[in-house]
Amino acid sequence: MTNKCALFVTRAMQLGVKFEFPCRIKLTWIIPNKRKDADNIAFAKKFIFDGMVQAGFIENDNLNYIKGFSDHFFISKDEESRVIVEMEV
Repeated sequence: MTNKCALFVTRAMQLGVKFEFPCRIKLTWIIPNKRKDADNIAFAKKFIFDGMVQAGFIENDNLNYIKGFSDHFFISKDEESRVIVEMEV
């Protein structure tokens, strides 16, 4: 999953996405229903942050770069499951 996330991060970088570090990260999880526990869904942030490092988007995912994060969940039966990753200001 880290490799897959790194590919998405690399594509975002090619499109000009940049964050100012250190920062807080906001993750919005678009999910189809309430069947999975929130902590099981949000666990995937580990792969996202590791993918950011692997892609060279960020030097490290320690507290020198990521000051914290927030998880938000949005139920949508009509949309594909995904996560939106944003820099909080």
